[in-house]
Amino acid sequence: MERRNEEMEEKAMSDPVGSTIDRRAFIKMGALVGAGTITSYGLTLLPTIQKERERPGSSDSKDYKPTWRMIIDPSKCAKDCEDCITACRKENNVHEDLFWIRKATIVREMANGQKLEVTAPMLCNQCDNPPCHQVCPVDATFIRPDDIVDVDKHRCIGCRYCVIGCPYDVRVFNFYENPAKMADENVNPIYPIRMHGVAESCNFCDHRIDKALYAGKEPITACAEACKDAGHSAIVFGDMKKPNSPVSIKITELAKNKVMLKGLREDLGLKPKVLYVGL
Repeated sequence: MERRNEEMEEKAMSDPVGSTIDRRAFIKMGALVGAGTITSYGLTLLPTIQKERERPGSSDSKDYKPTWRMIIDPSKCAKDCEDCITACRKENNVHEDLFWIRKATIVREMANGQKLEVTAPMLCNQCDNPPCHQVCPVDATFIRPDDIVDVDKHRCIGCRYCVIGCPYDVRVFNFYENPAKMADENVNPIYPIRMHGVAESCNFCDHRIDKALYAGKEPITACAEACKDAGHSAIVFGDMKKPNSPVSIKITELAKNKVMLKGLREDLGLKPKVLYVGL
């Protein structure tokens, strides 16, 4: 027992990663935001992403773990277009009074004191440190092996802690009994219909991801596909570790043109997977 304790102490001494480092990083982030340097801080995200893309690992290996990212460009988002919302609702059998993705007005205070206001899609940010998962008392909100956050509708007890815990206000509670049946022509038979009393939110169309990977194809979410078909391409999705994926190509383009790319409320330290261009 004593030897084991000594080994643990040696490991702790040799491994600098811990709560102290996380706390310092958080404080540093908060200081930058408080000092009004949020614009310049956002530029540091691109080198960080570049390093993450260079991690070793082949997509052909069994232990390969994709790094999913979604990039939203508000400048390409047509204000009156709701094709992404319609596609999401149809793909995931979302009740007509609920929204897994919605158009929202986002306001960002820039370093020069001015406010940038844009209209862009808002959805589950698929955080690396998701508060919805942390507050769920029954582990109904879970994290898949590929780091996608999802909800087990059979385990959910309807406590709505996750709805309260989400700082982006994108986790919704289903109050409605869905009258649709799997035989209805407007229902997607691939994705299940939920009964009332469960929490739900965007899961990056993980059923589409699994199907595409099994077929050896490039995964794409329903919203990104609809946006592309509409000719906007404001939403781009893919595996950041694959150099030829749509999201990697987009990241390379933005880095080349020195365009800012960052997530919403990065000061919270949640590490969202949904990133916005120019905010």
